[in-house]
Amino acid sequence: MPAYVDGIKTPHYDNASISRIVDLKGVGQFVLINPKVSNWGIREIKSCTAYSLEQEFTAKKITLESSTYNFWNPVATGGTVVGYILEKMPSWSAGTIDENTGLQRLRREPL
Repeated sequence: MPAYVDGIKTPHYDNASISRIVDLKGVGQFVLINPKVSNWGIREIKSCTAYSLEQEFTAKKITLESSTYNFWNPVATGGTVVGYILEKMPSWSAGTIDENTGLQRLRREPL
């Protein structure tokens, strides 16, 4: 994005920074990675990569002991797979989970 268009500062140009979350209505939420400024003496341009917000999951290590786990229980979230993930990632919420999926159990086998 250019810093200026027709001599007017581009709105939110300075806000485009690392880890900034951008919400594109109807498309999704994205996190900005490694913004870079180029200035060839004519005009300043900022460019960056944007990953889907789910990219946040790749930075977390979530492990479970060998056992059988309830996938989801909205009444008692403790001890469920989704509940454990939400403990590690408090900025996320469960959203909508199909009732049939919530009744299933997940077993993690030893490696």
